[in-house]
Amino acid sequence: MRAGQIIDGRYQILRTLGEGGMATVYLAEDRYLKRQVAIKFLRLDLRDDEVASRRFYREAQALTELSNPHVVEIYDVGEVSGTQYLVMEYVKALTLKNISVKTHPWLILRFKPLCCKF
Repeated sequence: MRAGQIIDGRYQILRTLGEGGMATVYLAEDRYLKRQVAIKFLRLDLRDDEVASRRFYREAQALTELSNPHVVEIYDVGEVSGTQYLVMEYVKALTLKNISVKTHPWLILRFKPLCCKF
């Protein structure tokens, strides 16, 4: 996906937010509802992988069953050019990647016990 690309005539890609093992997440503008959303696309190399595809949709189903202020909402699911995507609530916040000991030492101390539990 690239900035400016329109998905299903509705979502305009603004920029990449991050990449993971199964998917890439983009910031997009919902042109109908005039709000920013996060769109998670299954990686291209996994789009023909049935196990990955089922896992991707199970994630969407699981998230729709949760109602918690600490879990993003799922707004939409779809497929474009054979690639599945989830449209989710976009929450603008600091990421662990952006937190550093120099700029946010109190956050590091707060999150360290949580990270070490796993």
